Amino acid sequence: LTNGLEWKLYHLSWAEHEGIDHDLAWQANLVEELESDPEGLWEKLELLSRASVCKGLLDEYWEHKKSLSPGSVVRALFAEDVLLSVRRELNRKAPARLDLEDVFNAVRETLSKEALLEAGDIGITKKRKPRRKAQKTTAPDAVIDEATQAETAVADNC
Repeated sequence: LTNGLEWKLYHLSWAEHEGIDHDLAWQANLVEELESDPEGLWEKLELLSRASVCKGLLDEYWEHKKSLSPGSVVRALFAEDVLLSVRRELNRKAPARLDLEDVFNAVRETLSKEALLEAGDIGITKKRKPRRKAQKTTAPDAVIDEATQAETAVADNC
């Protein structure tokens, strides 16, 4: 969205029972940023070019931003192996051995309320055991789904 001076780029996603969700990817004020950070402004606006869209740079930017969002970082902090590492560090200086649940609660209390709200319902995320790989069987007449066809159409237009 733009009025010519202010630009806002939103990422839209759709979920069946939730409807359309929009998240601000970036915003730029041409007058202010042209003077203060012209390189940063160019990087933002460059993502809107046809070449960047064809190369998938806009999607890559969104995935990078989403990966570093407060919610993603909070969920990563509550992975079992991260909490075990924190507990190990704390146990080095603690007079008594700490329980993993106590470490979980201490980390949760340390974080901001906004980050916790964005992360949603959190708990200790147990490390998953790797699955055995099943043998792949491919049908001779593989069907291409609609998403693949749409991606192919975009690539053909580039």
